[in-house]
Amino acid sequence: MQPTTSAAGENIDSKRTVIERRLAAIMSGDVVGYSQLMAVDEDATVRHLRSSRECIGRLVACHHGRVVDFTGDCFLAEFPSVVAAANCTLVVQDALHSSNANLPVSRRMEFRLGLHLGEVRVEDGALYGTGVNIAARLQALAAPGGICVSQVVLREIASRVAVVCDDLGERSVKNIPEPIRVFRLRRPGSSAVPVPIPLRPLRRRIRRAALPALLALLIPLSAATLSAFAPGARWFGMRPASPAAIAVLPFSDMSTAQDEGYFAEGLVEQLTHALANVRSLRVAARTSAFAVTIAGRDARTIGHLLDAETIIEGSVRRAGNQLRVTVQAIRVADGYHLWSQIYDYEEADALSIQDEIARAVAETLSQQLAGEAGASELCGPGRSRPAAAPEIVHSEARTVGIHASAG
Repeated sequence: MQPTTSAAGENIDSKRTVIERRLAAIMSGDVVGYSQLMAVDEDATVRHLRSSRECIGRLVACHHGRVVDFTGDCFLAEFPSVVAAANCTLVVQDALHSSNANLPVSRRMEFRLGLHLGEVRVEDGALYGTGVNIAARLQALAAPGGICVSQVVLREIASRVAVVCDDLGERSVKNIPEPIRVFRLRRPGSSAVPVPIPLRPLRRRIRRAALPALLALLIPLSAATLSAFAPGARWFGMRPASPAAIAVLPFSDMSTAQDEGYFAEGLVEQLTHALANVRSLRVAARTSAFAVTIAGRDARTIGHLLDAETIIEGSVRRAGNQLRVTVQAIRVADGYHLWSQIYDYEEADALSIQDEIARAVAETLSQQLAGEAGASELCGPGRSRPAAAPEIVHSEARTVGIHASAG
């Protein structure tokens, strides 16, 4: 087949824009009250916005996403995974909230975020389509510092992300023919931020409503509100009684040659996996833990950002054929050590060492932080308690506040 040419002999086919369609999780965000912030202090606002952009871009990349566009105070990002996108929205808001902590209320830069899962049209790297429009409308419905998601997002993340989703009902939005069901996404234990509702439409509805109709609306709503705190209330990714929350941070490579990075990362992944198998523990996603750690914050700040009560950190050090792994548990509330253990190994299979340490640490922490039930979950049907590895030469535990058996 010959390429199409113009009268001037130009290859027209080579100039045609490549159009791609794909399913993507779309995050839309903007700054609340940006014009007012600029009017008060333009230079400080621009600096703060630049810093926020860098933070958002870094966190999106850590969750395997792509920032499509940063225009003024707005941004658009896409993700191949809606679970990663949901985790990213939470971490982004946590990081932005932390950056505002020491600022007066009048100078705080708060973002609203919207998240939708749908088909998009991709042209020259830009995104188009109804999916993008819905994400933007969800963002407009979010409160300052808040996140709104669509029902399709909720269905995908309900059992995979430790969040609470408040049903805000169906909303009719501009340029979308059908009403969309909106949910507010927030971390367990966080307060429900009021959602801005247009006042004029609300007044019109109240004026038209008779008293019996209003009572018929309020009574079920009150019952639904009370039932949210009753046993069996629908909490996504966790139980109504909050389980112990843990975050495993990246382990440091203390070797002289700095060549144990892959081993350390694999150990963290294995440990996160082992802890996640304990139903009575709530474990922060590894990508979220790595993302907030990159910012160089201390353990207490990271713990608050990840909504974790306990932080697990450690180091890997090799000297010749000797390998030493140190694991520590830190209480976020006061920054003090709860538990510390050293594992010394002679040359052995890396995967076996990672698995042995991960299972031993997970069993100890599940017993101490989640009780005996946690230990039984870890070693339930199809599982066995880890036997001592023959390569272990020495193991020393130091405990403050809880008691851990030596590995």
